[in-house]
Amino acid sequence: MDEINITQNPQRKDNSSMVALVMGILSIVCGLTGMMAVGLVLGIIGIVQGNKNRLTDSGARAGFVCSIIGTALSGVFVLVVIAFFAAFGPFFPHMWMPMLFW
Repeated sequence: MDEINITQNPQRKDNSSMVALVMGILSIVCGLTGMMAVGLVLGIIGIVQGNKNRLTDSGARAGFVCSIIGTALSGVFVLVVIAFFAAFGPFFPHMWMPMLFW
């Protein structure tokens, strides 16, 4: 019967660069599709994960950059939506009121 050596531990690969890249891409997609709060959260998670190995791993660097782009994109869209509702918010009750009685 073959002996199995249980004492050897295989090296665990750090998946933070892959997580950062996926979160960065998803934050860009969410920022462009209108799910800005989700894009902000995913971008922040990607920045934190990508910052761990950013200097040594090119995947982590790409994830870090994508996360920064996605976070900035989502943040700009959040500010645009807030500015839009701040400027045109008083007009919305008058525009929506006739639709309630149809």
